Order: sequence, then structure tokens, then C-alpha cells
Amino acid sequence: MTLDAAIVGIGLSPFGRGLPDSQLGLAATAFKAALADAGLERADVDGLSIHLGWPLGPDYDRIAEAFGLDIRYVNQSWLQVVSQFECGRIANSGAKLRTSS
Repeated sequence: MTLDAAIVGIGLSPFGRGLPDSQLGLAATAFKAALADAGLERADVDGLSIHLGWPLGPDYDRIAEAFGLDIRYVNQSWLQVVSQFECGRIANSGAKLRTSS
């Protein structure tokens, strides 16, 4: 299996209980920060990996639509442990990652 993928930017938003912003708004804050960190544009993103979804938060399709993304890959899990396991599984699958020089 060959997978051209890279995690190139990191962004975060405030987190905690009772925040005034919606989950989608908080995700947008983190997404914008990750794009700025990576020096990328929204059009450069073609995959999502999230760990929530309905009924606790928006599903990946709503996030992709709200952010104007045309995605080819998605991973959505509802438990943080499962999400971390999935990232480890992908990393250990022998997938070839594209790197820039």
C-alpha cells in the first residue's frame, strides 16, 4: 500500500467545558492555525482525521463542507483512544509517506 500523506501543521483552539464557541467554530480556529503553521492553503488539504461526530459534534462531511475542503481520505472515530490507535495503525502499516526535500 502506498499512501501519500503528511502531517505538516499543528493548530489548536481553546478547550474545556462551557466554551462560548461552537465545536465547528473551535475546529475552524485550530484548522486556520494549522494551515498557518504549515504555510499551506485550504486547497492543499485533501484528508481529515477527527475524533468526534454526531451526536457530540459535527461529522466529517459537515466539517469538510464548512471549511470548503475537497477530501479524498477521512478517518472518523468517536473515542480518543481509537483515534490514536488508528494513527498508529496507519503509521505501522508500511505506508510510504511522501516527503518534500
